[in-house]
Amino acid sequence: MAGFDEALQALYRASLADFVAQRKEGVAALRGAGDAAGAAELAARRRPTLSAWAVNQLYWQARPAFHALLSAAERMRGGDLAAAAAHRQAMATLRKRAAGLLGESGHAANEATLRRVTTTLAALAARGGFAPDLPGTLAEDRDPPGFEAMVGAVAPARPARSRPANFVAQRKEGVAALRCATRPAGAGGTATSADAVGVGGEPALLAGAAGVPRAAVGRRAHARRPRGGGGASSGDGDAAQTRRGPARRGGHAANRRRCAV
Repeated sequence: MAGFDEALQALYRASLADFVAQRKEGVAALRGAGDAAGAAELAARRRPTLSAWAVNQLYWQARPAFHALLSAAERMRGGDLAAAAAHRQAMATLRKRAAGLLGESGHAANEATLRRVTTTLAALAARGGFAPDLPGTLAEDRDPPGFEAMVGAVAPARPARSRPANFVAQRKEGVAALRCATRPAGAGGTATSADAVGVGGEPALLAGAAGVPRAAVGRRAHARRPRGGGGASSGDGDAAQTRRGPARRGGHAANRRRCAV
């Protein structure tokens, strides 16, 4: 297996322009050595992304700074917060070196690529190395631990409440039943003016049955009450009550018929 490991590391150490040629050479060497399985596995290896290639090159060409980053991360995992400064310094050194390696190889060292490089470096430092890959053989970028958990932590949407098809009819029946059950009777069984605003808990009950906010019921009831005052204002209120009398009595009669049913 040592032959395969060496061929794999040589493949990812090569430049991106030479990747395909290096892979063919490695496959042929493994087949010549009788390692058909290793040759097939090497032939299936994919070309790395630009940022992953840069991280591989940092391992091969900037080993002291790379080891300094891993060492600082290990100390931080052990609770040594003073190692944070060494961690930042090593990351800055590797980022600068990555920009140089990219430029020397004819690749653009733009901010997006360098950000992916540092993200992958942070992921390797947090995990303590390249595992499960061999050192210096990344084909893809890495994310620091915890990203997958954050993605899966999205709260599921609440299921929409469904109403029965006859919801409106049932609500009307409930309102009518509550009116019949809570209406006080006047002389001779005639409903009193309390029907307009309800008595006791009627407004709240009717509001709950009809889906109307209780505060709105209270405001409507208050608006119907005649304002106090003297002289002309009181007389105007009495006249208005007299005009509304026939219509209200007609409504009460209809309500009594419904309750009788």
